[in-house]
Amino acid sequence: MRVNFKREVRSQGLADDRYNVVAMSQQRQEPAALEIIEPIRNLLDRAHSGLVLFGSVKIKEHYAADLVAASLHVTDHVGPAARVKPRNRGTPAKEWLVPDEIKELPYLPSIESAFDQGYRRIIYHPNYTDADTLLQYADDALLISGAYGGQAADIYLSAWRATGIEKYSDLLARAIALFAVMPIMTTDGERIARDVYVPPRNPAPPLNRFDDVLEHIEQHRALKWQDELTEMLNAGFVTLAQIRESLSRDRDVQEFLKSLNARDVETT
Repeated sequence: MRVNFKREVRSQGLADDRYNVVAMSQQRQEPAALEIIEPIRNLLDRAHSGLVLFGSVKIKEHYAADLVAASLHVTDHVGPAARVKPRNRGTPAKEWLVPDEIKELPYLPSIESAFDQGYRRIIYHPNYTDADTLLQYADDALLISGAYGGQAADIYLSAWRATGIEKYSDLLARAIALFAVMPIMTTDGERIARDVYVPPRNPAPPLNRFDDVLEHIEQHRALKWQDELTEMLNAGFVTLAQIRESLSRDRDVQEFLKSLNARDVETT
């Protein structure tokens, strides 16, 4: 049975505050990022292997690191965790600009070495990891990473754009979730819109064309950023101006805002 994620979130009494990062963390006494990924918590609770990709449009040294760290709290059952060094760099101090949960992990040179040492939750950098390595270990370990983007399709492309079309479908088949967020700054703090892909219950047919892959992701989103933005606008949590300013780099968002009928959207 497919889970209605929106209904699940509302049933927890978070309907009014589910877009407010501060309010969510205070209400449940948990890290704010853990509340943000609540819609896929059941999937992570059951996961033992596969690919989990988080994304955010916040420009940071490590994209969506807070969400990656939050996933560690709900995947203890998989086994010990480690992170992989992405590359040799002239400014190694930047590798430690991550949440404490990630800082505390063993820091190993490769996915191969982490797996050989018994680690079954492995945080890796997608831009420095080839598709063959991911496919080799995704059936036996939980591979977690963060990428740039506020839409599920965007982070998929951002993370695996160098893999070649022949690997796109294989990687997607091993994905547990593609979880992207769009932070919006308001006078009351930061609000979050989410865009979340989860695989369908029945395996997808072979996706041989690039456009087929993107269409598949779009059609199987459990949460859609368009719905989340519209609900926040209608509830008065954000204004059109705040969205435009916070998400000015996203052309899809800007076009979507233009398409909204002002009579159907209440703004503050």
